[in-house]
Amino acid sequence: MHPDHIGGLVQGHKTVFPNATIYIAEKEKAFWTDSTNIETLSNPLKKIMKGPFEKAQEVLTVCKKQIAEFTPRDVEKEPKEILPGIEAIVAYGHTPGHTAYLLQSEDKCLLVLGDIFHVSEIQLAYPEVTLMFDIDENQAAKTRRAIFEYAATTMIPVMATHKPAPHFGTLKTASSEKESHIFTPLQFTQGA
Repeated sequence: MHPDHIGGLVQGHKTVFPNATIYIAEKEKAFWTDSTNIETLSNPLKKIMKGPFEKAQEVLTVCKKQIAEFTPRDVEKEPKEILPGIEAIVAYGHTPGHTAYLLQSEDKCLLVLGDIFHVSEIQLAYPEVTLMFDIDENQAAKTRRAIFEYAATTMIPVMATHKPAPHFGTLKTASSEKESHIFTPLQFTQGA
């Protein structure tokens, strides 16, 4: 329910896509629905999050009948599809219900990371580095490391929304003890 990802769902206090179903993790919806959650944040974050809370609550109110809640799975556990070919994976920390998505079609997969990281040049190498935008910094760092390891171990390509282009690539564990992971962009060819 982050405003940089939901901005086009509501215009003029009306749903833009009335026939769409909006899938959201139960924990994420609960966090954004409860206005008192903003009071639990640090003072700088409290000021920054006022607008995002208002936008999320507008979307949740206007699109109430379109919302479908789900519970994502832990990355180490069995798959849990929310739709055919789409699995929801726990990525808590940035927000309490933040979720990554594993897309599958035939023998191809793609892991959509969402807001797992915001500064790729730093956080890929040092996943323990957090930003003030991470609601639970310790959990965000733990999640980042777990998701990076999962992607590197399975060799599933990833799509990173807050990484400078190209957004699609693979992760591998760095050989240096000082660094964590390396992102290698996928090579695309026309007509392939």
